Amino acid sequence: MLDTARWFVAEVGEEVRRDLLVRYRALGERTSAGLPLCDLLVVAGDVLNGGPGTAVHRVAEDFTAPWAELLSTATGTPPRLRSEVLRPLVRALFPPGRPAWRAARQHSPDLLLRMVPSPAGRRPQWVLGELHLALNTLENRPFVTQADDRRELLDATAADFADGRVVPVYPKDSPEVTSRTYPPPAMDLPDLYTYWSYTRDDGHAAVDAPLPGAGLAVHDDGGRLVVRPASGGWQADVCEFLGEFLTALVVNRFHVRPPAAHLPRLLLDDVVIERETWRVPGSAIPLPEAGTGYRHAGLRRWLVDRGMPRFLFAKVPGQAKPFLVDRDAPLSLRNLARLVRRAVADAVPAGPLAAPVTFVEMLPTPDELWLVDAQGRSFTSELRVVAVDGHDVGGQLPVREPAR
Repeated sequence: MLDTARWFVAEVGEEVRRDLLVRYRALGERTSAGLPLCDLLVVAGDVLNGGPGTAVHRVAEDFTAPWAELLSTATGTPPRLRSEVLRPLVRALFPPGRPAWRAARQHSPDLLLRMVPSPAGRRPQWVLGELHLALNTLENRPFVTQADDRRELLDATAADFADGRVVPVYPKDSPEVTSRTYPPPAMDLPDLYTYWSYTRDDGHAAVDAPLPGAGLAVHDDGGRLVVRPASGGWQADVCEFLGEFLTALVVNRFHVRPPAAHLPRLLLDDVVIERETWRVPGSAIPLPEAGTGYRHAGLRRWLVDRGMPRFLFAKVPGQAKPFLVDRDAPLSLRNLARLVRRAVADAVPAGPLAAPVTFVEMLPTPDELWLVDAQGRSFTSELRVVAVDGHDVGGQLPVREPAR
């Protein structure tokens, strides 16, 4: 899984480099002063925001084709892949690339443990919730502030970025800024990081003055774009300088199967790597009329007829996160109907098919939880893991920071 993740981020880095170089050269000949970095951000906004047809979409399409070859080896119901079969195929189909920005060395699988029935009682089985690319999810502030040993996390991060990293300082009104995340990253290393501001600068507590984007210029260094300050003295690859934006492009892109009306649970050896999923147009879901109270029997019957379990997570357009659906709880069904109704109404100009609703089985289920307290009460839990790629960053230049 991580070998294919490495391939994905390496390919995105190369494709972004190509797209940025095309946009750079389309602006005409540059002087020795180079192109202001802010100008490149404007003309390449669609590339960095994942617009249709840009780098990340091209790579995502290329990613599912070789994965289809791997999936063709699956056997059984539900389909199961075997490591010993996939290993040589992965080496051939996903040749190892090198990440183009330093944060792309880190990937974060979210793992859950379920206890399933077995002849000996109950046995453990791992479930992969998500595999976040190019991101250390422990950078979220709660994990750092509540850590037993915060210094251990900071030291591990320093080891991962011993050769430096470029981090943008977001303005406080940016949607990226929350009490959970920025600014700055919770595992912040001012002695190793170079900071810059791409718009209005609200500052950084540990840095006198982040580099202003208006004072940075992009240069074509023999077909490779590099970013330099007007004063010179150091430079960094453009992908490293824009690494946080590239992470945002890829972080939730790891999907081994394209969307479909129904995808069965998928296992790799004894690990569930994708949960059973249903995807339907919102307009195809039978909803009770608004204001009719608890009359949701038709909606419940519709879920049952499609083989959906009692506990699901639903993702509706317009909602940032999936939400719980309890098929047997009238209030839960009423909430589902309300959100689907709203999504379908919002999609009217684009047609009802523009409001796809995705249902994913809850796994582990409440009776499969392993974590219990002294009173025997069960709790859901998730294990956060950070996998660090030992490969060097491809074609990367050292970040030589200006004197502070």
